[in-house]
Amino acid sequence: MRIEEVTLLTILEGQKDADGFDIGGEAIETELSATEMSVKVSDRIAGEHEGWKVSLKMAVDIDDYETAFIMDSKGRPVRPQKLIYKGVEYFIKDPVKNLETHEMELLCTEVEGWQSLPVISPQTS
Repeated sequence: MRIEEVTLLTILEGQKDADGFDIGGEAIETELSATEMSVKVSDRIAGEHEGWKVSLKMAVDIDDYETAFIMDSKGRPVRPQKLIYKGVEYFIKDPVKNLETHEMELLCTEVEGWQSLPVISPQTS
């Protein structure tokens, strides 16, 4: 299997200004290495049962995946919701932890009609 670069997007939705008005969300990018996996029939059936089509399956290291978590304004962790791979955006629909391989297997469906959010790159110290 070939290791590829992907970008995870963690989105904070419903941000409010000082007066309590909705100012939209922001997306935080995290770049990491991943391996494209074969989508199995059982993956497709599980997705169809939930009403969505599995179009991509990626495996990322559990520790790397967890670096993409951010805290919301109430201190709760928010996991990545989207993945960009080869210029295509996908919703991460079903992240599954595989303890044998120490990987998160991400079942994804292609985003259609997604509107861009402002992207904030992580600051390096």
